[in-house]
Amino acid sequence: MRIRTAILGIISLFLPLLASAQEIYRTEPMPEAEVQPDRYEITVDAARGALRVRAQLSQIAREETVCLPAFGQRFGETLQIVQIRTDQNVPLVAKLDRSGCLSKITAFSCEFEYELIMSELPPDRFWLPSELSPNRNGKMLVFPGESLFIERGANETATRTETTTVQIINGGQIVTTLAPVITQGGTTNSQHFEAQGHYELTRSFWGFHVPKVLAASSEDLTWQLAFDPSYQSEIADIERELSLILGFYSDLMRNKTPARIAIFLFDIPFDANYIHGIARQGGIVLEMGTKASRNTRARRILMAHELFHLYNGENLRFENKSFAQTAWFREGMTQYIALTALLSLGLISRDDLYAWMSLNLTKQKMGVYDAYHHGFFLSLAIEQQWQRFHTGLSMPGFWRFLSNSVSWDTLQSNQTLHDLLAQYSAFDFKEFFKRYIRPGADLPIAEILSTNGLTTQKKVVTQSSIGLEYGFDADNATLYVNKIRNNSPAARAGINPGDWIVPAPATDWHDSSDTQLTVIRKDTKIKMRIPAVSETLETTEVLPL
Repeated sequence: MRIRTAILGIISLFLPLLASAQEIYRTEPMPEAEVQPDRYEITVDAARGALRVRAQLSQIAREETVCLPAFGQRFGETLQIVQIRTDQNVPLVAKLDRSGCLSKITAFSCEFEYELIMSELPPDRFWLPSELSPNRNGKMLVFPGESLFIERGANETATRTETTTVQIINGGQIVTTLAPVITQGGTTNSQHFEAQGHYELTRSFWGFHVPKVLAASSEDLTWQLAFDPSYQSEIADIERELSLILGFYSDLMRNKTPARIAIFLFDIPFDANYIHGIARQGGIVLEMGTKASRNTRARRILMAHELFHLYNGENLRFENKSFAQTAWFREGMTQYIALTALLSLGLISRDDLYAWMSLNLTKQKMGVYDAYHHGFFLSLAIEQQWQRFHTGLSMPGFWRFLSNSVSWDTLQSNQTLHDLLAQYSAFDFKEFFKRYIRPGADLPIAEILSTNGLTTQKKVVTQSSIGLEYGFDADNATLYVNKIRNNSPAARAGINPGDWIVPAPATDWHDSSDTQLTVIRKDTKIKMRIPAVSETLETTEVLPL
């Protein structure tokens, strides 16, 4: 695994600073009054495309884990540890795990100094967003700058509440973006950013290209959009839609709305219909291919979904031990509120909503569990119970109630969510939760739809395909062939699972015209033009009774 070998290579550069894991060094804890917050100082060297980072970590908890940043572990980039110092200059004793994380640190405080050399990827390589650090998801890529800071406190006993200070010194043309602040290079400047502990730092994001930056504000809300220039023709519409959606959420939960929000819009060159988003503390990242960015329904649903994650999943947080079990609420409930907001704003129609339901019901027929689908229909069913008894209660009303509840700041689980719904509505959802709030639960979809005046019917649609599914090779920043359908055009062209592929820019993988791509095998590049064939697919269509 490339990540591990890269980290081991880095560690060898400073082996004199690392004692054997069998040796024991004891340090006396510093008096409480002398404890300092974590501090980071970042110097930008635009000429070299490099960052010099000094990270001073104080009050390291027993058994705490400190992970090196994901920078430097990606294709084309390097990370070099310049120096590691500990309190009282004692040798650092730590275990290095397979993810590049140091654990069982004996020092009470520690200072890392490291350098990150950034690079532009060639046209045949692709970076994608992912989870935060190699500790979170070692086999996925990170978009430029996502995990700049050292991640610490991976175990629950090492949580921190002290304010952490970051100083950024920018002396060149590299655009430095720290959520929720965007600054542009060109003049020497220095700024400070304070975050509540390591969690917010590792959930921040940076960019090192020169996007266009659009700033907007309304009343006490300020947000900024950094976007690839290729989106110039759609950006006025996107800005208007973002403003409307943010305004809706801010009116709903004003006391929980971030004062400043950073939004990033990246172009995806290898798939015209690719659409994806991630939320981070204080901002969101949107990725769209050329066709996806012009599909107003898909674009608006993505933006509304990710923006609501600033509340559900970022501001409102969940227990680690039951994180997977609450996915229905973080993702499905978020989707329900997003679609409700878009309907209220007139940004989607009822037919758009039915089309989204149809797509997700079709996925379910294929046996694909989806927390978005599961949680959406659970949310619809809960709201229907309130409507049946003419209570006047609604899911947006629940979120307004929740935003003013003292329970907002507690870590949420399915039990706390059950209790909050009961507090809001005086309904007992105990049996409902027991039966349906679990992955794979068989929901009474037909009854839920019927209560909403809807039904389903089977529909056969035709689409084009070359019979190829691609995946992402994280170690080499490229696409590879994941699956090939037997007797498909791709199979007849001699493409094999595992081949690296480079599609033509803005490829529509379901277009009826030929698909152009380059197959890479060792040092050989083979250009191919593969004809698409039509195939039928049975779908489930949602429509009014």
